[in-house]
Amino acid sequence: MKILALDPGTVTGVAYARAGHMPYLDTWRLPEGQGAEVGAFFAEFERLLTSAIIEGQPDILVFEAPFVGPKLLSNMNACRRVIGLPCVIELIAHKMKLEVAECNLMTVRSHFVGKGRCDKHETIAACRRAGVTPADDHQADAFACFWWTVACQAPEQLAFYDPLQVAARRAEMAAQA
Repeated sequence: MKILALDPGTVTGVAYARAGHMPYLDTWRLPEGQGAEVGAFFAEFERLLTSAIIEGQPDILVFEAPFVGPKLLSNMNACRRVIGLPCVIELIAHKMKLEVAECNLMTVRSHFVGKGRCDKHETIAACRRAGVTPADDHQADAFACFWWTVACQAPEQLAFYDPLQVAARRAEMAAQA
């Protein structure tokens, strides 16, 4: 099963791989701006996502559910983007006949990190224990969603990301060097 996992936002984290393999991690930086630039924002996201799907041919597209808090509601353009990104994801998945799933980051983190409310450093540390080195917290959240999808849909592959398995692979590579 090939999984494309996203932490959608102005800075979007991406994790892609077949379950039981090391993921490719990326960060997409979308154009910022006000008013009319919202169209350019969504157009760039659509271009990046469509290219990633065509290139990677995932079996499932998974994304972090948006969080709309009181601070976000005070900025309509920001709110439009946060709510709009999942709509674009769902639309593209539908057009490309791709399975799509939304995951709640608190649920994901409670299993991946050990607690739902944690800071970005704790998520990055959990990624490192799983053998993955994210460049930023967006990639870390994308990998957490990737990991959650493996846990739910391909649990037999989850051992690959177990810290003991990771340590054994690292020791084996060091011995070969």
